[in-house]
Amino acid sequence: MEDSRNYRKRKSLQQAKETRVGSKGSPRFQSGRKAAKHTFNSLRYKLQSMIAISLKRARKIENLRKENYRLKSKDKSKCSLSPATEVHKQIGRKKMSPEIRKNLLLNFGFMSSLEENSKKE
Repeated sequence: MEDSRNYRKRKSLQQAKETRVGSKGSPRFQSGRKAAKHTFNSLRYKLQSMIAISLKRARKIENLRKENYRLKSKDKSKCSLSPATEVHKQIGRKKMSPEIRKNLLLNFGFMSSLEENSKKE
């Protein structure tokens, strides 16, 4: 009995799949209220699932990007920073005369060389 009820539905769905219109092979949707409602609902469901998948992938990409950034910063913290990086870290985007920058760079370079010498001894 269940087969006879679904026979018409299955037959119409199969006919819609088999019938192609246009060069791109887009399916021909049946006319009628129930068929139109069914196709609309199925397409809406597919669209929602695709949106959910794309959002999931976007979150995954963002999490991996953050993890990559964390790992890079972790690697940087192990080794000592170069004098130029130290100066840039201290000053940032503040306006300063080139002489002051040069003196800071020399001081950081001098301090780093002193630290290396003390480690060797």
